[in-house]
Amino acid sequence: MVSLCSNRRGVSPLQLSSTLLAISLLALPTVVHAQTAAAPSTAAASASETIRLTPFEVSEAVDDSFNTSTVGTGGRLVLDLKDVPAQYSVINRAFIDALGITDLNEAAGWAPGQSFNEGNTLGDTDGQYGRFQQRGFTQLTTPNSTNSSGSSTGAQRNFFQNSAAGNQDAYAVESFDFGQGPNGILFGGAQSTGQYQASATAAGLAGVQSTQTKKARLDRSQTTISMELGAFDYRRFTIDYNRPITERIGIRINAVQKDAHGYIDHKEDQKNGLTITTTIRLTNTTDFSLDLSYDKSNVRNPTPMVENVSGWDGLTVGRGLIDSTMMPNTVNNNAASLSKAYGSIVGATTQVSWGGEPNGVQRFNGNANTYYWDYSTNTITNWRGMLVGRRAYTTSRVPLWTTTAPNGQFFVQGTRPQTNTSFGTTANPVAGNQDVTVSIASRSWLNMTGLPLDMFARAARNSKFYTMGIRENLNWEGPSQESRSKDMQFSLSQRVGNNLALGIGGDWNTNMVDGRLMDRQVNSMQLDLNQLLPDGSPNTHFLQMFSASSGDGIGVQRSTATDKAIRANVQYTLNGGKWGNYVFNLNGNANTRKYNYGLYQMALVAAPNDPALAAQIKDPRSWVLSSPIRMQTYYNEPRAYRADGELNVSLVNSLWTGTGTEGDANAFTPTVTKSNAKIAWALNGYGSAPAVIQDFLTRNVAFQTTARWFDGKVVFLGGYRKDYNKTMTKQEVLPAFLPSADTITRPAGYENTGTNRWDGVTRFWKPKFKGSMTDYYKLTYTPRDANGNKVGSPRLAATRPMTTITTGGVDGGQLNGTFSVMDPRYASDQFRDDWGVPDLVTNGNTKTYGVTYNVTKWLAPYINKSDQILPITLSSASTSTPPVDMLGNTLKDMLSRGTDFGTRFNFLNGKLSGKYNYFRTTRYNSPATNGVITQINNLINSNRWDDIDTAAGASTAINQLGIVPLNANGDYNTSSNYGYEWELSATVINGLRLTLNGGASSRATDNSTFYPLTRAYMANPDNVKQFRALLEDAGGSLDTTQKPQSNGRPVAGAEGLAVLAPLPGKALGLDSTNAVNAYNNLWIQYDQLATNATRTRSTPTMNFFADYRVQSGTLKGLQMGAGFQWQGATNLGNRGSETIAVTDPVLGLLAIDDPAVNSTDIIWRSGALRTQANFSYTFRMKDASTLALALRVNNIAVEPVRYSLALRQPKGDLTQPNRVQIRAGNPTEINDPMNFRLTATYSFGGGQRGR
Repeated sequence: MVSLCSNRRGVSPLQLSSTLLAISLLALPTVVHAQTAAAPSTAAASASETIRLTPFEVSEAVDDSFNTSTVGTGGRLVLDLKDVPAQYSVINRAFIDALGITDLNEAAGWAPGQSFNEGNTLGDTDGQYGRFQQRGFTQLTTPNSTNSSGSSTGAQRNFFQNSAAGNQDAYAVESFDFGQGPNGILFGGAQSTGQYQASATAAGLAGVQSTQTKKARLDRSQTTISMELGAFDYRRFTIDYNRPITERIGIRINAVQKDAHGYIDHKEDQKNGLTITTTIRLTNTTDFSLDLSYDKSNVRNPTPMVENVSGWDGLTVGRGLIDSTMMPNTVNNNAASLSKAYGSIVGATTQVSWGGEPNGVQRFNGNANTYYWDYSTNTITNWRGMLVGRRAYTTSRVPLWTTTAPNGQFFVQGTRPQTNTSFGTTANPVAGNQDVTVSIASRSWLNMTGLPLDMFARAARNSKFYTMGIRENLNWEGPSQESRSKDMQFSLSQRVGNNLALGIGGDWNTNMVDGRLMDRQVNSMQLDLNQLLPDGSPNTHFLQMFSASSGDGIGVQRSTATDKAIRANVQYTLNGGKWGNYVFNLNGNANTRKYNYGLYQMALVAAPNDPALAAQIKDPRSWVLSSPIRMQTYYNEPRAYRADGELNVSLVNSLWTGTGTEGDANAFTPTVTKSNAKIAWALNGYGSAPAVIQDFLTRNVAFQTTARWFDGKVVFLGGYRKDYNKTMTKQEVLPAFLPSADTITRPAGYENTGTNRWDGVTRFWKPKFKGSMTDYYKLTYTPRDANGNKVGSPRLAATRPMTTITTGGVDGGQLNGTFSVMDPRYASDQFRDDWGVPDLVTNGNTKTYGVTYNVTKWLAPYINKSDQILPITLSSASTSTPPVDMLGNTLKDMLSRGTDFGTRFNFLNGKLSGKYNYFRTTRYNSPATNGVITQINNLINSNRWDDIDTAAGASTAINQLGIVPLNANGDYNTSSNYGYEWELSATVINGLRLTLNGGASSRATDNSTFYPLTRAYMANPDNVKQFRALLEDAGGSLDTTQKPQSNGRPVAGAEGLAVLAPLPGKALGLDSTNAVNAYNNLWIQYDQLATNATRTRSTPTMNFFADYRVQSGTLKGLQMGAGFQWQGATNLGNRGSETIAVTDPVLGLLAIDDPAVNSTDIIWRSGALRTQANFSYTFRMKDASTLALALRVNNIAVEPVRYSLALRQPKGDLTQPNRVQIRAGNPTEINDPMNFRLTATYSFGGGQRGR
């Protein structure tokens, strides 16, 4: 067995405080030295202590302004920011400190053209706790998440690809840099793509983020300690300790401890981090630096609760375990006998019919074993068949109870409920029952707008249920994601003379993320309607609210990403006199990433004292399907999370024994079995994303140059890079393919596990497919009938057919264990999921070039063109999402090309500066699908007219012409993104700092360039003939006197209209209708491939911040600031689906489409505004130390909840059949109300290094 336990609390406050105290004590000798040594004058210090930088280093800000003078690039070329002909924004340390920015996500909201994440994003159970909009595209800053190229969607760190970057904390950061657009040479690092995108949608169009970390300084000793407290249990402690040990060696230590909660219950954000950097001046021309960091973070974003109460009649309760025979699926004719199984709150025996639907009750998890772990007593109890409530309208017989209905009930429109005599029957419905068309399936507590206010009145009156507020939930305490990261970076630079510089650098980083799978399932709120527990004892939680994990149960998704990188630089500076000044830079990079993903689940693995159960779980392949362990929690009780390794427990199993007719509870006797058992972590290979190990190798060589002509008036920047990319994938062998105590057949040559029985934990890997990528995705097989005979023609062999086997099998199947194994009929066939996908190799070239023209000292227009190759790589589910086009050929790499042009201005010797940038980016070769491909495949998948065998397996047969389906996602489209960004910075008055920026973008698609492969395929006359052959093969034919109609006109190109008229010698078959419809629809879909351009715009943004420090007098040291972040109106959707009510003389009240509105009638959500005010005072001590006290007030004006759209009845009238869009669907964000943070910062030892 394996153990997935970890110290979730990380470093304790006592441990970290002790460490920080020790670091502070180390600083005392420096402080004493600074106080006793003769301090040199400022001028002398400046002259003797000039900070020397390598040609590959970016200078720190020399003052406390928000401006940055130099920036680095992915190719290690340092540039003056004013000469960069592209949109490159820097949030420097002065700005970070002024606003109290703590991470990348907060910083991104202040950069031009980027929008902030408004608040508590709901449903964020996968740890995607950092997100923002960059040029209109969502960027996730999530550790270990990968885009199509395998690159992390988090930020870079010092231009190294970094799996641990994620939503980086600011404690050890000098600046957050944001490069906009597809410029891999300028913004990229060792990885070939240079992009870290949230999805393929953003890839190559948005931009990249990189953090520059603090470096050890040799010019001064200083220690800064900061403590911050705030609303909602916010606590943060940081230390920044810098000390030159000798004239040539310096060390810097940064540490953070953060423990923050939130406005939403059970929201958590914990962080412990330590970063140590050292700078060593080996010689006067040789510099070495080392950067070591370790960070641990725990996060949790609760999920809104979904109710399962509104259908309960407020009366029906259970007396214990309820077997399926006691929950009749028809009208109950034996109601009196049910008193043994059911009760009523008011004392009368309740009648239960139709599966409990009219009563609003159901058997919890049906017949499936449902093992809940009470870790307070270390007991596992099988809750299978216990009684819980239902949500209204989950079926046509489950009513919604409300006094607004004439008879107190609403039913789904058009389906009068068949019920017992309490509610009437189909033939004789009770007068006053009303029909409605609103569905509240999967309805969140926070999505009840427009529904009856008293829909939970019965539940609240007759139980301990109540409607939770917007902040409340029943989620477990503790993190939903834990990440632990390590990073080591080094750099070595060497100057050779005055013109040549050499550099080498490397990085090793790893990040392990554990995501609690259980949290995806805990949002289901139930009512415990059981008077007795499964063992027959009284239930102390009777009629209480609880939430329970279902589905996957207690599970952990563990992913580990490790990056290794090396880069080398050669830089030569040439002073050409009147011919200009040049910098030539040659850069080589190699980067590998290993991504390892696995899913583990807590399961019942042994029950030695229970023979029936032991038989069920004897095969480890059944553990995660038949015996997963779940947890439940009741409101107002502790909800601590526990997930140990192998553990002995007590097990309670309840069964009904006996025989009888449906509904005759008296014929059955409950039997309770108590025994010892064992639970442990087991490998779950049945999930949607089986375990995978992927290795991504990227190598590139880049040349960059800058040229300054005409005394620096014209500045040229250019570069070219050649990339090599390789993706190597190891895929997990699914449990069904592994050996067990039973003999199973595996494909010939399949990897031998070396054991006669799988242990339930060990991971085995598929053998690599020996052929090419094209051969792999063109594997075919022929379906077989029940006797194993081939039926039909070959089809693509994506997934091996499976069959179900059962273990156990006692007491009428109550304890059966079922799971899938390979279908023995196909033992000799090869399928994609038998093999590991072949390696994928791609190559590409990237370039950039731009010019800045300094017309005057204050005006400098510029233009830049760049491109970006985005290599096609493999996802972990590559068997189902192949990197091949519709014809089976390897997809082309995506290509993005961008143009930026704008101007910079600079007035008053730099005290007032700004920039305006316009951009346009186009991405080519984006994989896409369309309805034509879908209909062609429907035609190909039609059985031959005489193939009517519906035996198992035969129904998957297709045509018998040897034509295989096309790959669905195998064509291309083109999209563009365009817009502008602007920024303004001012320091026109001493003590005043001001920044103002904004931007907006739009997306455009020229659909005339969409789907070139589909258009070529349809234009090929051989394919058109093939369509006809397929149609006739399936039992249809063409009427050449007609053609399919599209928008009221015949479709050009179609040979005729498909009709159900078999040719002589043939007859109508199983799929004749399918073939006829597919033929006609493929031509209609082809005709309707859009030729017009479409445009959508993103939310415009604007950010402002200014602060002022009093320069003299009594209030010297006082600083005040204020700012805001604004986002414009957001497109929520359109009114195209709205309907109106009409009265039909026969059918009565109906809903029809509203002709007055359509999809062009946009519904906008009003703009969002987030404000902040800062106040601080700095006390200066006699020993030159300082103590700064700061108060920050956040969200002074903010909209509490941001909603999505929902179709609801007009004015809340459920009797109306029509629906309109309202701005009150599921909330997308819940913003923290106005809150404060108070910070105390103590700095000492700030003098120059003594001699």
